[in-house]
Amino acid sequence: MTDSLAKNAARYPVTFARGEGVWLYDTDGKKYMDFLGGIAVCALGHAHPALTAALIDQSTKLLHVSNLFYTPEIVAAADALVDRLGGSGRVYFCNSGTEANEAAIKAARKFAWRNGDTERNEIVALEGSFHGRTYGSLAATIQPAKWEGFGPMPGGFVPVPLNDTGALQKAITAKTAGVIIEPIQGEGGIRPLTKEFAQMARRLCDVHGALLICDEIQTGIGRTGSWWGHDHLGFTPDIVTMAKALGGGFPVGATWLSAKCGDALQPSDHATTQGGGPLACAAVLATLEAIESEGLIANAAKLGDWIAGEFADLGAEVRGKGLLIGLDLGRDDAAKVVEAALGKGLIVNNVTASTVRLAPPLNITAQEAEQGIALLREAIKEVA
Repeated sequence: MTDSLAKNAARYPVTFARGEGVWLYDTDGKKYMDFLGGIAVCALGHAHPALTAALIDQSTKLLHVSNLFYTPEIVAAADALVDRLGGSGRVYFCNSGTEANEAAIKAARKFAWRNGDTERNEIVALEGSFHGRTYGSLAATIQPAKWEGFGPMPGGFVPVPLNDTGALQKAITAKTAGVIIEPIQGEGGIRPLTKEFAQMARRLCDVHGALLICDEIQTGIGRTGSWWGHDHLGFTPDIVTMAKALGGGFPVGATWLSAKCGDALQPSDHATTQGGGPLACAAVLATLEAIESEGLIANAAKLGDWIAGEFADLGAEVRGKGLLIGLDLGRDDAAKVVEAALGKGLIVNNVTASTVRLAPPLNITAQEAEQGIALLREAIKEVA
């Protein structure tokens, strides 16, 4: 432990030294099963051979040249994402999810401005959402507790209750530049959008000339048993943001702009010094290839359905899709369950006071899943 770190994170008294697959090992050699995957980041688990090899190989070639130039890696990574998002559009690379959402918000407003609609600047966002910690993405995060002490917040953000279609109809107007939604609210408690609400958002954006932004930072890259969380909801977004699992653990974010708004951001409109570096893009390519070649999307769908069924006898509400699961215990002792699980060598977290979040690596095996669920059940019963 150290006093040198900022106190912005409430860390558990465990220091991890290495990992392999679904397992983490602390400095004393004790092993833990990682059922949180670095908060939905480590899609391939820890020290995946293909990802490790790609990073080592790229590090011997080129780390950085700035976004004034092309590299083979950034071109290939952009093409790979475009291919998985319908085959057209453009990709902006950055370093994190909050940056990806900042770019999306700016692109939506700039798109309206470029079309001569200078009064169209509102962003509709959902209560309970989480889009990041920088000012634009934080303003779109409709959780007032996270705003405390940081005001005044940027204006132009219109809140709507989750899955309230009537409120959505009133909120989207001729002043709306964009609507930002998560297919499943991650930090909000693993709360899914309904198909009705998501598809209405698409229709209303079309009617009023607004762009629909889909935040896939936690739900994307195979997490829900499909490449994208919006695949389950039956709509096509104008902008998709991604990060977390995109680099398999290496920091990288991206914003995909559809052909409709692909030219919204022009030179000098927006930038990041290190975004889209060769090392990050090599990680993107290796992660996407491994997910595809190892059949991990199907694995996430299959094991997610199995895990969800394992808690029926506990009377808990299970929410989510694939390997993004929220277990609502119906009582405010989720933190105690997380602590008990950690003592048994299982890593999960309490995303709300009553909800435990599970987001294990997509390559977790059935045997490992059974072992982890058994430990979690023990922890729940112990606390109860």
